[in-house]
Amino acid sequence: MRRIPTLTLTLALTLTVTATGCGIIVNDDFQGVPFAPDSTVLATADTHELLLRGGAVIPVTRPLGQQVLTILLTAARLDVGQEWRRYPTDTLLEIKRELATQDALLLKNIPLDAFARGDSMEALVQDGEQSGAFDVFVGAALPPESEVADRGLGSKVRVRIDPQGLDVPVRGGSLSASISVQREREAGQDGDVATGEVVLSFSSSIHAERLSEANLAVAEPIIACMQQRGPATAGQCRDAKELPYVDETGIVSP
Repeated sequence: MRRIPTLTLTLALTLTVTATGCGIIVNDDFQGVPFAPDSTVLATADTHELLLRGGAVIPVTRPLGQQVLTILLTAARLDVGQEWRRYPTDTLLEIKRELATQDALLLKNIPLDAFARGDSMEALVQDGEQSGAFDVFVGAALPPESEVADRGLGSKVRVRIDPQGLDVPVRGGSLSASISVQREREAGQDGDVATGEVVLSFSSSIHAERLSEANLAVAEPIIACMQQRGPATAGQCRDAKELPYVDETGIVSP
């Protein structure tokens, strides 16, 4: 069983969460274009490296400064307590279709120690390049036709995380945060584009590390593809191949 080291727990106890369930509150939109990844949260703490040694998989605890959080918010209604890749092919394809046609926000490599201290953190996607304290992937579903007939979306994306709480016991745990997603006009973007800020507030359980990594290996390439393609053709991202990942049996490939 994977667990967060005692030092991390000591930091985390400075913040607590009163609600361990999942609830996402969405405030505002991008000038009439909705963005509401409000149905499912997958939050996990990545505290171990799984190394292959002599044919065996050995979990090794990362140093505190290298432990990170991953947070996935999506409008797709999914069961994050099940490993999607073990489903029958038709069911997995339906999950991928849901992910590719619903609003989604994936935040990776969020420093766990900074979140535990309650530090605000920012990241930026500009000209397709990532910068800042963590990595951002924003998947926008196709909005109502009336909202996009004469405009596009600002493609410069700025995201800020304001931690509200973190509770990391030996097993399980929970977190809460407020996330600001800002769309801005990127240099060279022509025409009328929707900009503005959407604020997402949520609380969630912290999900099992290995299971979450398996599911994120399905979700990440889809949402990264959606960010690159934009909403008009995001549905085609359902065909994005799953990432390989390491579990207790070794490297699992698509």
